[in-house]
Amino acid sequence: MLLLALWATLATIASTTGEVCVSQGNRFPKFSLEGWAPRKSPRGTDALKLCRIFSGRTCCTGIQTQHALLALRNLAVNGEGDEVCQSVWEVLECSVCHPRVGTSAGPPAICQDFCNVVFSSCSSAFFAMDQPKQALLPCGSSEIICAQGTEWTRNSSHFCELAGFRVVERASGEFCYDGTPGESLEKTSPSSKDQKTKKQKKQGRTPSPESPSKKFDRAFLMTDKVLWAVAGLVLTAGAVLFRQRGSRSRQRRAALMKSLKEARASQQAAYDKKS
Repeated sequence: MLLLALWATLATIASTTGEVCVSQGNRFPKFSLEGWAPRKSPRGTDALKLCRIFSGRTCCTGIQTQHALLALRNLAVNGEGDEVCQSVWEVLECSVCHPRVGTSAGPPAICQDFCNVVFSSCSSAFFAMDQPKQALLPCGSSEIICAQGTEWTRNSSHFCELAGFRVVERASGEFCYDGTPGESLEKTSPSSKDQKTKKQKKQGRTPSPESPSKKFDRAFLMTDKVLWAVAGLVLTAGAVLFRQRGSRSRQRRAALMKSLKEARASQQAAYDKKS
């Protein structure tokens, strides 16, 4: 009884602050922390498989990241998404694990400029409309109709909305996910950037503000492998295995197409000879 009373008290406190986990619905699995405040990611079978940069404070458990891994596998194996597309899509899928996103009702709100990057990076990859989830997702092995992103739409905002997200302009003042952890890291560990800022202030120098574009580039265009590195923390490349599988899959398709072309050429030569 005492434990139940404690849980009820904690839930009441969390609800009064407005920071309780709210499931986004549609294609996004329901939070097991629904109605509770974001917290440290659990260990064991419920641990995050991806998006571990949010493990210090998140609404996500292994359920959310398992669905993200499935999307990434489909993108690599069937969707023909290149390495950049897979990395950017991984960051997009992790949006739901951001504590600000997880405590906001409705589809995850992503910034317009980040949406533009997603579309430009993945417009040539293949996607299919998942009817049960009513969302545009990377093409799966059982899909009958798959088309490139630009064949579904040529508008980045429409593309992100079809994928299950809400696009927000930064100028509106409303919070939107820009592909970086932002304040979620501030409550878990001090960053080297914060330490540098404090040192500059102590020396009497005013730190120069970082532009959004520079911050965005620093976030996940640090290396050729497009690892997501922010404040000295690296998001482990959860899709590496799927990228390797995707590469082998493309090689098999290329070999198959070569065999088909050779067979057609041989048939045509035999037909011409008979003629």
